[in-house]
Order: sequence, then C-alpha cells, then structure tokens
Amino acid sequence: PSESLFSDLGKFDIISMWHVLEHIESFNATLTRIKELLNDKGFAIIALPNCNSTDAKFYKSNWAAYDVPRHLWHFTPNSFKQVANQNGFAIIDTFRMPLDSFYVSVLSAKYKKSIFPMIEGFLIGFYSYIVSLFSKNKCSSIIYILKKEKAGKVMEEKVNAIIDTLKDRYADAPCALRYKKDYELMIAVRLSAQCTDARVNMITPALF
Repeated sequence: PSESLFSDLGKFDIISMWHVLEHIESFNATLTRIKELLNDKGFAIIALPNCNSTDAKFYKSNWAAYDVPRHLWHFTPNSFKQVANQNGFAIIDTFRMPLDSFYVSVLSAKYKKSIFPMIEGFLIGFYSYIVSLFSKNKCSSIIYILKKEKAGKVMEEKVNAIIDTLKDRYADAPCALRYKKDYELMIAVRLSAQCTDARVNMITPALF
C-alpha cells in the first residue's frame, strides 16, 4: 500500500487487510504501525491464504495461492499466530473464507493442466471446504481477528515460549556446575562465562 496510508491519521477502531499482508515486504513494520493506529480496544481484521490448507497440500507447487512473485510471504495459522504475538497482538478469533477453497482449487487445477479443471477444482474445493468445517485451520484462506495486547503480557508469552523451547530441546541436559542453593548456581553460571565449569567447581567451595 501507499506510504500515505501510514501518515498521521489519528486512531481507529478497526483496521482491515484483505489478502494484503502477504504482498508487503516489511510485514512486521506494517503490523507495528497498525498497532500504533488502533485504539486500545480496537481490532485488526486480516485475511490471509493458508499454505497448510487441504487444497494447498493437494496441489503442492501448483497451488494458486502461492502466487509467486506477487505473494512474498506464506503463513499457516500457527506461524501467523507467532507473527501476531511478536508484534503485540493476540488472535481472539478466526473465520473461514469458504469460497476461496473453490476459487483457488479451480485456478490450481488450471495451473496443473488438468483435463477438466472446473470439475476437478470444484471437487477438491468442496472437499477442502468440508474438511474446514471440522478444522478451520485447514481452510484455503482464513480471517484473523486481532486485538492489541498489553506489553507485560506479550513479554510473558515470549518468555514462556523460550522456556518451552529450551525444555523441549534440552530436556535431559545435565548441569556440570556444583551447587547447593539457587544463588550459588547463579554465581557459578556468571563465573563459568569466563572459564570452564571444571575450574569454577574448583573455587566455588571456597566461596560458599
């Protein structure tokens, strides 16, 4: 979009982007600006193609919504949730865009050079739509309703995400530093940044 859209226009209750964000090179900066333009109780409504949809999985590289090079980014519900959280938003609800399942599937069938693209596209689109009735995360396109989060809550979620990642990757990591109390471990860790754990263990008995 034109940079003039991001001039000082005051605050808004709702800002919507319908299949726009995937076209923007600096999507993080755009989301940050949207947050600045929203009232504290405002909402951002963002519609995006879902590269984890049933029709995307079926058509693979022929999936029309990849739309390279016009689409610079491709999101799944999980990846867009991470992007939203990183930019100070919480996704409070999602909605299907059912007609996209049919439109994208028919176009994908043409890209695939199907003999009967209209028939194949309609059938795959219908199947994709039926699957999305049981799981919105499988719909061809999804509408996300975003709300601004308080900074403290955003930071807490980031910290918890980091902790969960560390627990997952280093679940059984042993601690080579010797300590009896938490503060002893804290000091030992600081010392270990300057030398090996073995050498820290040689001096900590004299400290504690």
